[in-house]
Amino acid sequence: MITLKNMIGGNAKRTKAQAEIVGITIVMVLIMLGIVFVIKYIVLPQDYNIKDAYDKTQTAANFMDAVMKTTTKCNTLTITELIQDCAERYGTEFLYNCPEDTMAGICPGGCDSCTYLNASLEHILENSLDEMPQVHYDLYVCRWNHANGECFDLVEGDMISYFPMHDCQDGSRWTKGYEAKRLAIPTDVGNRVMQMYIC
Repeated sequence: MITLKNMIGGNAKRTKAQAEIVGITIVMVLIMLGIVFVIKYIVLPQDYNIKDAYDKTQTAANFMDAVMKTTTKCNTLTITELIQDCAERYGTEFLYNCPEDTMAGICPGGCDSCTYLNASLEHILENSLDEMPQVHYDLYVCRWNHANGECFDLVEGDMISYFPMHDCQDGSRWTKGYEAKRLAIPTDVGNRVMQMYIC
């Protein structure tokens, strides 16, 4: 038989449990605010601008997405396919020999896929990002060294494309901040990476 005393005791326990849940929620909110404060004022540089960082990341991502899908006049291969051929056949006979692109002034007399790739990337950069004086960038296509989080040294076959145009990783620019975007390209000899820094 349920008595009035039992009903009052049950309500008191329920109220106490609800108060504990509210207390835990308040503590969690305070912890989250503390983490945001630490990230904003201690971890990030003092002049870090979230909108600027987002713009740089988007510039790198959009550029790389567009470039990788670009079809070239070398047997209608995309930039991705040229990178794969260059990586897989570096120092041997290339699967693709590219004809001269007279309109872009690329590959006079014909050339291999590595030479065509680098001439194409240079042509694309000159006619896109180089036209935007506010954009400073470095671009690499390489075999990635996971141990230290960067491209392998300038070893033949490891570094396919090398455009250190603005030294974004230089210490003085680090303090101003730079953003990086990395895109993996699968090949038969392991992944190659297109890495772009915008500073």
